[in-house]
Amino acid sequence: ATTGQKLYFSQFSTGKVRVVVQGLGYQTVDNTSTFLLYKTDLGTYRPEGDYETFTPADTTPPSVPTGLVSTGQTSTTITVDWVASTDNFGVTSYEVSRDDGTAIDTGSSLTGFTFVGLTASTAYDFRVRAKDAAGNVSAYTANINVSTTAPSSDPFVAASPVAYYSPASIDPSVTTEGNSVTVWNDEINAYNGTSAGGAAPTLNISPGGQRQVRFNGTDSWFNVGQIAAMNFQGGTDEFTIVVQLGENPGTQGSWFTKAGASSGSRQYTLYNPSTGDDVQYLVGGTGVSVDNNLSGGDLIILEVTTTDATLSINGVDVITGGAIGTATESQDINIGARTNGSFVLDGDATRIVIFDRPLTAQEHTDFQTYAANNQ
Repeated sequence: ATTGQKLYFSQFSTGKVRVVVQGLGYQTVDNTSTFLLYKTDLGTYRPEGDYETFTPADTTPPSVPTGLVSTGQTSTTITVDWVASTDNFGVTSYEVSRDDGTAIDTGSSLTGFTFVGLTASTAYDFRVRAKDAAGNVSAYTANINVSTTAPSSDPFVAASPVAYYSPASIDPSVTTEGNSVTVWNDEINAYNGTSAGGAAPTLNISPGGQRQVRFNGTDSWFNVGQIAAMNFQGGTDEFTIVVQLGENPGTQGSWFTKAGASSGSRQYTLYNPSTGDDVQYLVGGTGVSVDNNLSGGDLIILEVTTTDATLSINGVDVITGGAIGTATESQDINIGARTNGSFVLDGDATRIVIFDRPLTAQEHTDFQTYAANNQ
């Protein structure tokens, strides 16, 4: 094409663009690629450098997302989900906003988001729109109005943990016992665990009506990922892991862990080793085990200071002054297995709560009382 000649771009077929050059005819190219437009006849090849490079402009916004609904609410969180938009080049992210002006770019094409830090018993409006790589933005969906629940009487929530995997936050869309649970949400900061094994854990309903997660002992667990707020290091950080067992306490497996195959470098893990020692911890590659015949509903608390560890079961200290190490590793955090998919839990878990500090004596009492009445 020479100076003054016009270029016309038009959709030719799925995935193709037809380029028409005034007075020279046309060429059909892939609309996702940069193509070569020759300065003279389109059908004549020229030496390298004797052309101009063009990339078809994307000016088409994605379609508006559909089916916006709320799939879970607590006193401080609301989860919303929607049906994916379509786009000629592909949706890259979604912007979810609420009526107080907060707008979150999800940074991915995932079709769901959890708002945290909300006020109890409060109504919020939510809407969502889609974005593509060229910066095109769809129109917003219509607003949906969703309310948080009443303030929780749950003392674990009141104690402001870093993360809380609670009975209420077990995949809210799953209500039938035995059905697959693909996500165990963290109702505090949305450090959610997603099913990572060959089979998803399942929902168990205890005789008392409590929602619990059941792990199969072979290939069902949740991956939480790399979470800076839970990258606890022995000798440096103080933290607490609380686990309430479910109806089936299990005979082996990991409850909560940032650890892989090498015992000498496991950053932290709380688990049942299946060797007659029913509870064992490792912090920085060092730990202690204890014989204790576990039962359904038991509450296990591991508290770690910068110098040692304390392990209690149902309010009784079974390890005090326990040794800890300082080793670290790059493994993800997992619920129900080590990060490499080994030592999978073969029992039920009712709740797992993580703190970035030791507990007070009153919290120990409150947690024990609440757990005993909710199992």
